[in-house]
Amino acid sequence: MFVKPAPGRVVRDPVKGTFLPGSGEQVPDDIFWGRRLKDGDVEKFDPNATAKPAAGKKSQENEQ
Repeated sequence: MFVKPAPGRVVRDPVKGTFLPGSGEQVPDDIFWGRRLKDGDVEKFDPNATAKPAAGKKSQENEQ
C-alpha cells in the first residue's frame, strides 16, 4: 500500500530506520502500517490518481 504522513506527523519506517518522506512511499500492508493508518499517523492514497487531477487542474488555470 502507498502511504504518506498525515499533516503534522513524522513517522519512522521500522525496517529502514528513516522517516517516511512527505511525498509518501510504498510500504508493506502489515500490522505496523495498519496500526499507523488506524491511529491517523499516515494516510493511504494512490499516487497515480492524485497526479492526474493536479495536471488537469494546472491546464484549467492556464486557460483562464
